[in-house]
Amino acid sequence: MLLHLSQSAPASCKNSLAVGASFNENFGPLKSVASFSSRGPSSDKRIKPDIVAPGYKLSSALAGHHDCFEEEPVFLRAGTSMAAPIVSGAAILIRQYFEEGFYPCGFRGCGSNIIPSGSLVKAVLLNGGQSLESVVHATTGVETGKTHPYDGIQGFGNVNLLYSLPLRNKNDFGIYVKNDEAIGFAQQQSVEVTMNLDRCSSNLSVTLTWYDPPAATGCVSCLVNDLDLVLEDVSSSIKHYPNGRSTPDRINNVERVRISHGSLSTGQKWRISVLASNLGEYHQEQKYSLVVTGCFQSNDHPVQPSETQAITQSTEHELTTSYRAIMSRKRAAGIMFSVRSRRLGVAVNSFAIHTHLKEDDYMFVYKLRGLGRRLNETELNNESHWDMISPVGGYELNASWTRELTVLPRDSFHVHIPPGSTQFFYITFDSARAVVCGQPRGSNKQHRQRRRDENIIIEGGSIGRLEAFAGKIIDPCFFDGTVIYSVEHTDIFD
Repeated sequence: MLLHLSQSAPASCKNSLAVGASFNENFGPLKSVASFSSRGPSSDKRIKPDIVAPGYKLSSALAGHHDCFEEEPVFLRAGTSMAAPIVSGAAILIRQYFEEGFYPCGFRGCGSNIIPSGSLVKAVLLNGGQSLESVVHATTGVETGKTHPYDGIQGFGNVNLLYSLPLRNKNDFGIYVKNDEAIGFAQQQSVEVTMNLDRCSSNLSVTLTWYDPPAATGCVSCLVNDLDLVLEDVSSSIKHYPNGRSTPDRINNVERVRISHGSLSTGQKWRISVLASNLGEYHQEQKYSLVVTGCFQSNDHPVQPSETQAITQSTEHELTTSYRAIMSRKRAAGIMFSVRSRRLGVAVNSFAIHTHLKEDDYMFVYKLRGLGRRLNETELNNESHWDMISPVGGYELNASWTRELTVLPRDSFHVHIPPGSTQFFYITFDSARAVVCGQPRGSNKQHRQRRRDENIIIEGGSIGRLEAFAGKIIDPCFFDGTVIYSVEHTDIFD
């Protein structure tokens, strides 16, 4: 069931930025809006929500301990209240982009510092919005409807800064902006861009935003100052109008025109015009912001992506856990534990684990499908929730009668973990008592094992007694060994 006209103030206000909720890459179809996300349009038919962002099963803080020094676990939440912070974070990054001189070349200091207006930040966000296709019920996963750009479900699409701002070595388009530019009644301001599709595959996207003055209470048509965005092919004089319309938009104070890359050609010239069609009584001018992205040069300055050199380096790290002081040693068939990333570029490459092998054995390593998931015992037993990252036949190990540290070859796998995300691992053997792990004792039975460094956190809490899908019994037992991981970082040279 679609919740049409379910957005109220302040989300429905014409100068606000209303955020809907989509699914994320780990839960649900990527190009879908969550069924609980409120719908527009506003009462005077303006496009709402303005934009959507992932808002289903995101890692959130879980308060509940009075001790500020006690770290609380994260848990998964859903709602537009989870989507809105993502857009807020994106807005902060846009502001930083302009203030630190990334505009127009895509690297820090390439241009002058700009203090972006709120309307410019809004224009950049909406200009890069990516289209979604359907509405999916958040509980059942059943598709309940379709959605299209500029409708009352997705508005201008899913936020994605890689389609909003040029970054060297990350995307291939240029950018041109006007920041809080003033225009008077009946005035027209234009800029021309020339397409250059060499090594560039982006669409031409243009967005105009302005903060419209307040209208009368109870207004039916609430737009006071009407600006029009027109994109014209100079050679053919064919004009394109915003928001999927074939004529000027007289309702919205956010307007976007997008021309697909397949409809563009090198050398083609486009004229982008802003016309003040009407200004309300007592208003002599209206300030607006404009953002243009695509494969072009403008008549003000070149904004094509430029070449740069980048060197990516990787450093190796190890983090070891051992709880001999508060735990007894136990032998089990396998162990489950998690690794949480604290920074960009973290990838788990290998493990070293204490084993006691009476005969030659085989080690199998799995990772839980999806990040940050906490499953019950029944779900953990289901192999469909796990991906094997070891060879199908496992890693062959030689017998060792002592409790030795079995080390897998470095770079046995490469499991990337985004910052703030948690990845669960499961290591098991053919033998029933191959793993040496730590078992809580006495008053420490509820203790949650946790080890950290500046890059990762290893956690292996008491998972309860269960029969894993590999057919082995696992008691509450904490990972005792070493996580071997790498951290990548990129240095850029102009």
